[in-house]
This record gives sequence, C-alpha cells and structure tokens, in this order.
Amino acid sequence: MQPEYTHQTFGQKETIRGYTGLDLRLFLDSMTFHALAQIRHEAKLPNADDVLFKLQENFPGGLAQTQAAYTEQVASASTELTDSLAKLPVVIERVDGVAVRQTTLNAADAAIKGLHLRLQPLLLFFVDGASLLDCTEPDWILLLATRKDPQGFEQVVGFTTLATFYGHPHSQRIRVSQVLVLPPYQRQGIGQLLLQAAFKVADDSNAVEVAFEDPTDQLQRLRQCVELKRALALPWLVALSSGAIASVAAQHSHTHSGTGTVNGHPANENSNGHSNGCIDAGSVEEAHVKMAAGIALSPEHVAKAQKELRMGPHQVRIAWEALLARQPGFADGPGRAALQALVERRLRGRNASVEGKKIFDKGETGWVMCRIPKGLEIAAVNALDSSEAQAQAQAHAIEELATEEGEEGGAEDIEGQVKARMEALYRRPGLA
Repeated sequence: MQPEYTHQTFGQKETIRGYTGLDLRLFLDSMTFHALAQIRHEAKLPNADDVLFKLQENFPGGLAQTQAAYTEQVASASTELTDSLAKLPVVIERVDGVAVRQTTLNAADAAIKGLHLRLQPLLLFFVDGASLLDCTEPDWILLLATRKDPQGFEQVVGFTTLATFYGHPHSQRIRVSQVLVLPPYQRQGIGQLLLQAAFKVADDSNAVEVAFEDPTDQLQRLRQCVELKRALALPWLVALSSGAIASVAAQHSHTHSGTGTVNGHPANENSNGHSNGCIDAGSVEEAHVKMAAGIALSPEHVAKAQKELRMGPHQVRIAWEALLARQPGFADGPGRAALQALVERRLRGRNASVEGKKIFDKGETGWVMCRIPKGLEIAAVNALDSSEAQAQAQAHAIEELATEEGEEGGAEDIEGQVKARMEALYRRPGLA
C-alpha cells in the first residue's frame, strides 16, 4: 500500500535527491510490526540523500536491512508478544471479537513497549502532522485495538495513546494524542471503538474530560459522532432537545402575532399604524436570535452535561446542536432558522471570547498560564492568580493550550462556517 504522507520523513517537497532508478520498499510484519527496508537504485551521486538514515530517524523500534535479520526479529518476538497482548485487560469489546485493550506504557512489559515503538512510525505516513512520543515520560496510556487472526492469535489493527494530566482541584484530564487505524481495517468502526474506549477510561478514572490534541478533520468528525452517542445516552438531555421546539414555536407565534415591535411599532404594522401584511427583515433576524437564545442550553445544563459526558463546554454545545437537528421540528422552517442562529451564536462567541493565552513568570513560585480576555490588564491577572477560581481557570487554560482543537475556520468567515456546520448537521444528523 502507498503511504499518504512522506514529507515528515523526506521534507516538504517529498523528494529524494541524487539517485537514478531509486526503488524504496518498506515491509512490515502484520503481527509484530518489525520493519524491513529494501533500497535499490541504478546509480547514486556522491552527495545523494542518505535514505536509510532518514528512515532510521523515524523508526525507533529498529529497521532491518536484510531479509535474514528481519525474519529472525519477527520469529523471536512473535510468541512473547502474542502472550503479552492476551494478558492485557479489555476495555471494550464488540460482538465480532474486535476488542480494545489497555496498558500504561511505563508499566508495560518489554514486548508491549517494543510494539508501540514499532507502531509509531506508521503515524508519520498516514496522519498529517503526527509526531513520535517520548515514551520515557510517565502517565501515557496505550489502547490497542485487536482482533483474532485465523489461527486465534491477537492481531493489532489500531491504537490510541492517551496522556493524563492534572485537572484542578483533585482530578485528572485525559488527552487523546495519537490515533491510527491501520489502512486495511479502516471504515470498519474501529476508530470509533478506540474513542469509545478512551471515554470509558475517563469514566472509570472519573476524569474531568477527554480532550484531543490537534485533531484532523476526520478525527474531529469521528469524535463528534462518539460524543453525540454519549449525549443520546442521557435521557434528561434528550428530553430537553425534544421539548426545545416548543420555545421556537412560542417565539415564532409571538413575532407573527403582532406583539413584537420594530422601531416602536408592532412588527406587522408600518409607521402609519396600518398593517402591512409582512414582517420586517430586521424583526425576523431579531426573532431568530431570540429563538436561538430560547433553545440554548443553560449554564447549569452545560455544566451538568460536562460532568456526565466528560466533555468540555464547547463540545457539549456541538453535541446539543446535533441533538436538536435530530428532532423533527428543527428540520425546516422556524426550527431550522433558530438552530442556524444558535450555531452562529456559538461560532461568534468562540472566536470573540478571548484575545489569547499568556504565560507569566512568578519567580521562585513558578509560572502561571491563563487566557487573557479582551481589555484585561496583565496586572489584574497577576492580582487574581491566587484565588481558587483563578487557579481552576489557569489549569483549564494549560489544557486548552496543549489541546487547541482547530475551529471550523477563522473569525473572518463566520458565514462560511455556519453554512458548513448546517450542511453537516442535516446531511448526516446521526453523525454530525
């Protein structure tokens, strides 16, 4: 199979210089993931790129150069690795036997640690912007998606690495750092299973939330699908979405009954006091904004959903939009207009809520990182940092800086973002 990306190994131009008739092939064992490099060429210039060196830099688990060495490595590792995989606890399992197994890298045996080292290079060839982990750091959780091969042995078909870190005041957060389903097994629901397992780990450890580190567009869509399914499992939240259309109907009726006003006059009356039989465009837009406010989750409900879903407030609101899109009353007419206004409200609020993040040196006491709202002076931030509430905000800012997600677009294209989001919601409301 062909790699999707090679720029992380051979530079932005994806070019290998100094060869004629270069033939580069990489072989991976499907059980142990030991790698073999075969490099052939017709001619080579004296200053040609060192292809083997470039590859070895990104294969920390080793790269065999001969068939004999490769065969020996695979044979010596197979039995031990098979036994180690079978011993790992299962987090979640499908009826077809595909399972996700869990371990911590610092506590894993040598066979599992070696497996992860050999799996990591695949990220560079199939995930744009991927990087290798420093596996010596503590608190890495490894999730391995496995299935049984025809001989009954566990075979790895995908993996995820999770970072655990401090969540104020006495809890932890989980960050999804690496996700890869091996190409032959993609589009079989394995990626979704890995993310479900990540949330299961968060549930079991009572983590504050599951965050994602620079998710690709594809991973972001998969994430939203998993988060929507979690939201659908909360009866109280589904009930709220079912009843939300009543708020839209009430506001729509209020606007079209003549009780609304435009420039001091009833909405369906002109400046001479006569009915004009239509609603002013500005009044309609204002009504949509009011309807959006009426169907938005209250801060109390957002906080409750955050706690139960292990999601940040932004992701809770995204899941809420998808819940509303599933309701018949939001398919068209005032309901759809209200939902569109709600989406726009979220996007504008997201882009305008902060000016940036700053780090402040606190001398011997360490450092502080927090978001700086527009107009807030640095001196004020320094004065606030000792309070309990500020400490919590700082902890969340650290997490957000490490897991900045990449919004639908920049502030300059809100209309385009809203359009794209609405198309996604109604194209596949079950997966939006």
